[in-house]
Amino acid sequence: MRMVIKQKHNEYNQLLKKNENLEKKANLQRQELLNNITMEEFAKLTYKFCESKEFADFIIVQLKLMQNKPKGRRYSFEFKRDCLALYFTSPKLYKQKLMQKFSLPNPSTLFRFVQHFQLNTGFNNPQFLAMLKCKIDNFNERNRFYILCVDEMTIKSHLFYCIGDDRIVGFEDYGPNHRTFKPASTATVLLVRGVYSKWSQPLSFFFSHTTCPGYILKNILFEAISQLKRIGLTVCGIVSDMILFEAISQLKRIGLTVCGIVSDMGSNNMQVAHSLQITPEKPYFHVNEEKIVYMFDTPHLIKALRNNLLKYKFVSEEKEIRWDYITQFYNNDKKYGIRAAPKLTDSHIQPTNFEKMKVKYATQVFSATVSAGLNLYIRFGAIPAAAIATAEFIDKIDKCFDLLNSSSTSSPKQYNRAFKGLDFQLFQSGTENCEGDSDAILLQLGSKQTLDFPQQTQEDTAFTLEEVDKDYQSFNSEVNKL
Repeated sequence: MRMVIKQKHNEYNQLLKKNENLEKKANLQRQELLNNITMEEFAKLTYKFCESKEFADFIIVQLKLMQNKPKGRRYSFEFKRDCLALYFTSPKLYKQKLMQKFSLPNPSTLFRFVQHFQLNTGFNNPQFLAMLKCKIDNFNERNRFYILCVDEMTIKSHLFYCIGDDRIVGFEDYGPNHRTFKPASTATVLLVRGVYSKWSQPLSFFFSHTTCPGYILKNILFEAISQLKRIGLTVCGIVSDMILFEAISQLKRIGLTVCGIVSDMGSNNMQVAHSLQITPEKPYFHVNEEKIVYMFDTPHLIKALRNNLLKYKFVSEEKEIRWDYITQFYNNDKKYGIRAAPKLTDSHIQPTNFEKMKVKYATQVFSATVSAGLNLYIRFGAIPAAAIATAEFIDKIDKCFDLLNSSSTSSPKQYNRAFKGLDFQLFQSGTENCEGDSDAILLQLGSKQTLDFPQQTQEDTAFTLEEVDKDYQSFNSEVNKL
């Protein structure tokens, strides 16, 4: 039995040595085969056994890049574009995982790659739209809803010769075949921003001699919307004080669906709204059988409302709304240490032309604090009882502004929560007649809330307010002693 076991053990050892020799021989043959195989043969095998052509291309590119030192590797335009799409999908995964396993360009290389794009006026840059589409392809359906923003600014007229493009920059320019020899004094920029996401991206720019005509406004916005539609974005609105039809067309080409337009009340925008037959009963128009709602920008509405109230009186439900009552309230309130509306200043009550441009001077006047302060002074008799209509009006405007300025479903202020069509969010028209520019008074006011206060005489009121202020000063003195 021992002899048999020893014999079998020797046979086993011989088989192990034979297997090791065969493995060495196979490894040598495999290494020789790999050394002799050409890139063409490897490429044929890769395309033969890889299910995806894109994956096969990636393997071949990686093999070529691995043959060079890291600082000597050069990437093609298509490879950079694909890597940019990977980076957009997950920057963290790209930097911490993929770059460790594969030969990929550094994020700084990708940023320089994007910066080298030559951007001109109009929508004639297919490379830029291709890069934008790479970004949008990674969005889910919810994040494809966007607002198209268009704004303009005054610039100093100046001509500059661009050596690289062999052209003069500074003339009026709306894109290809839309150049004139008039010096530009206005620059316009189109930008898309997410409704559910914080991502934003400038889309295009234009130069105008003066304010852009309404027909050009429509053409550009329609073109932009068509372009964004083609790359997969859904545009829910346009915030603009210029440009329309061409922008819509461009947005659709890159996959966006436009749901609405938001603009200020500039003369060219009012011209566009009238040409589209926008009315309170029909606040929308159609582009390629798609409904697009037209709205006015909330900050500009607030400023226009304040400017009109400075000049004219409003009449609502046979009650007058006057700026004089706000002025009386401020003049009384600023006398005391404890103020009902501490944010109000002379800039709010008597704004200069420059101060009228700041939204905060309008929103801080049309606030719940000022409304409550007016009610307080009316109760003390320091302001006529007729000012109650002005206090109610300010309260309605404050709630309306909060509703139109909402961005979250949870907020301490009820009306500052995102609009869901709830009963308290549905405002009824409260303005029957307004002196002045009726187009500027387009806010839908809330239902009336009457406040009844017992009346006091002027003498009682002065005594009460002075007494409160005196108690406040006494309290401060005691605190300072401690």
